Amino acid sequence: MNKKEAIQVRISQLKALDALAREKSFSKAAETLGVSQPAVSLQLRNLQHKHGVKLFVRRSKAVEFTQFGQEMVLKARKILSLLTDMESSLLAASELQSGHLAIGLSCHYLVMDLVAAFMERYSGVQVDAYTKDSMTLIEEVLSCKLYIALVTGIEPEPRLHNTIYDHQNVILFI
Repeated sequence: MNKKEAIQVRISQLKALDALAREKSFSKAAETLGVSQPAVSLQLRNLQHKHGVKLFVRRSKAVEFTQFGQEMVLKARKILSLLTDMESSLLAASELQSGHLAIGLSCHYLVMDLVAAFMERYSGVQVDAYTKDSMTLIEEVLSCKLYIALVTGIEPEPRLHNTIYDHQNVILFI
């Protein structure tokens, strides 16, 4: 392999390596992965061939991993575990089971019921609310410091999605 050539290991190769280590059989590894036995063989043959390494030796009815192969299985399992953790985090965030929501309010009393209802419905989401002037809040949404802001008394910002939430009549008694 050319030193400048990037090392590229496919997730399917890591899964095949892990399954083979667990099952000690190509056919059982394939069954575990829901693929054909030749697919598992090809993934692992390509992994060994591309890097010029020997990860395992086929015996009559089983597979025996080399010392280096055992080390690679442990690394593959760490990577697969991190990927599973990442997928779980992404799923939880997409379903609003977890995450963080930073909101800005120029006039908090208008939306406290709405914020409280959101927090009750999505209790796994941490909500941080900041009270600031409308212009600062718009700048913080534009710079991605806030996800959403309720602002009052200004024209809609054309670079953002704007929704009118409420109309208020202000009466001044002098």
